[in-house]
Amino acid sequence: MTTTAPSSTVLSGVTALGGGEDFSCGLRSDATISCWGSSGFGTLGPAVGNGVMIPPTTITGVTDVRSFSAGAEHVCAVRRAGTVTCWGLTGPGVTIPNPVPADVAGLTEVVQVAAGNQFTCALRADHTVACWGSNHYGQLGNTTNIGTDVNNPIPATVTGVSTAVAVAAGGRFACAILADTTVSCWGSNTGGELGSRTNNRTADGVPTPAVIPGLSGVSALALGSMPYSDNEGGNACALLSAGTVTCWGDNYFGQLGNSKNTSSFAPNPVPKAVAGVTGVVAVSAGTTTSCALQSSGSIVCWGDGNSGEMGSTNDGTPRQDVVNPYMSGVLGIMSGWTHMCGLLAGGAVSCWGFDRDGQSGYAPTRTQLPMPMPRVIW
Repeated sequence: MTTTAPSSTVLSGVTALGGGEDFSCGLRSDATISCWGSSGFGTLGPAVGNGVMIPPTTITGVTDVRSFSAGAEHVCAVRRAGTVTCWGLTGPGVTIPNPVPADVAGLTEVVQVAAGNQFTCALRADHTVACWGSNHYGQLGNTTNIGTDVNNPIPATVTGVSTAVAVAAGGRFACAILADTTVSCWGSNTGGELGSRTNNRTADGVPTPAVIPGLSGVSALALGSMPYSDNEGGNACALLSAGTVTCWGDNYFGQLGNSKNTSSFAPNPVPKAVAGVTGVVAVSAGTTTSCALQSSGSIVCWGDGNSGEMGSTNDGTPRQDVVNPYMSGVLGIMSGWTHMCGLLAGGAVSCWGFDRDGQSGYAPTRTQLPMPMPRVIW
C-alpha cells in the first residue's frame, strides 16, 4: 500500500462526479477522468496500481470520455465513439488489482453506463440495455449463472426493456427509466427495491424486469445498497418531474426519508414521497443516506449520517438535515458508500463524510472519524 500526500493544486474543470466504496472520481472538461482515494482493486488506474492517491490522479489511457459511472470498486466510461472502457473490480472472482482500463468487447452505440457492485449496465442508442459482470441476484436481467459467483464478462441484452431512456445500478439491482417516465427494475429484491414483494428477505433475485406499480413522471434515479449480507436490501429514490422525491426499498437507516420500518429489515416496496423536500434538480443515494440537490444550490439529506455524509455528526438516529447551510451554489452531487461530494462553480469539488482512504480528500491521515465539514479537493 502506497500513499501520496496532498499538493496545493485545487481540482478544477470538473463537469460530473462519481464515487464508490472508498474512492471518488471526476470527469474533466478535457474529457479525461481524475480519481482519488483507495485503489485496492485498481480503481485509480495504472499510475497508482494498489495504493492511496491524494491529490487526484488522471486515469492513464482514458480520453474522449462523454460520461462515466463509478461502482463499488470499479469505474466504466463511455467514450465519444459509443464504446465503453472499464477498470477495477468489474466482476466476481478478481483476486488481484485490475488498474489497466480495457474496452468492453462487443459493446457499441452506448449513450450511458451505470456501475453497481461487480456488475455494470449500459444504455444503447436503440433504447435497449445490456449488462455484464456478477449475476448472483439476477442483476444482469437474465438467469445465466444466477445464484453463483461466476463472472459474466460478455454484455447481454436485458429482455423486456426496449424503451429505456436512462439506466441506474445499485449494489445488487438495476433499474431503467422508460420512455413513458415509468421505472422497470430487476435483480435483488431483499428490501423491496424492485417495488414488489417477490423474494423479499431472501437471497433469491428477480431476473425479469418489472415496472414499479404507481410510479410515473420520473426524470432521474438514484440507487443505493447495503451489500454486506443477504439480509441487507437496497434502496432507491426517484426524482419526479414536479421537483419532488419518492423513495422505496430498505429503510433500516431512514434512507427513504420516513420513519417506517427504521432499524428493521422489513421491506418497503411501495414508493413514498419524502416530506418537505421540493425544488429538487438531482438525487443521490449511498448505503445509509440519500440526498437531494435543490434548485437553490442547497443540499438536503436523510438517513443516519453516522460517517458525516450528511454534513454533520450524528449518533446513528435516522433524521433529515440540510447539509451545511452556509454552503451554497452547488451544481451537482454524488454519493459514495459513506461519503459525498458536491460540484461547485468553475468545476471545483468539495467532499465530506468517511475518509479513511482519502475518498473525501482529507487523507493521508487514515482516520476512522467522520469528516462532516466540506473540503475543497486539491
